[in-house]
Amino acid sequence: MTLSEAEFRDIYARIPRLTVEVIVESSQGILLTRRESGPCATDPVVPCG
Repeated sequence: MTLSEAEFRDIYARIPRLTVEVIVESSQGILLTRRESGPCATDPVVPCG
């Protein structure tokens, strides 16, 4: 079974998406990354995906 692009987008829009966030701590501190785009560009953020 293959979904059309429209069917895929319709289904995908209804499904909640999960993210995983981790805190990486070392003797030097906590690892943060910087956002590259969007309204919060250049703000620090905890790595997640």
